[in-house]
Amino acid sequence: MNNSPIRSVSDYLRLEDCAPRTVYRLRSRNLAYGAFDGKDGFIGIRKKFGNTFLDTEYHWDYKRGPYGTVKPLEAVAILPGGIDATERYFRGMDGRGLELYIENEDLFKFLEELETKKWD
Repeated sequence: MNNSPIRSVSDYLRLEDCAPRTVYRLRSRNLAYGAFDGKDGFIGIRKKFGNTFLDTEYHWDYKRGPYGTVKPLEAVAILPGGIDATERYFRGMDGRGLELYIENEDLFKFLEELETKKWD
């Protein structure tokens, strides 16, 4: 990756400098690493109350409200072909008209492996 590491807390990669399908090391509320979705979100592994799941947090420069909690620090990987930068996939509707989704297991496994390697 050609992005140099960030040196200070106030320094981070701007939204327009983030590339789709690229995984970044993050400074955020709940994510250590996240795949940029190409819009304004980063999808990473979140741990909460004993559960581990994919979750999206939004870039610090997010323009639609005070919801930006991510400062990307450096690019660390690009998602392999066949792995989408999305939390989940639409599966269909149930008999009551509720939407059904399945988690993006391939992205979860990729990020989990990346986090494990970075902490070894």
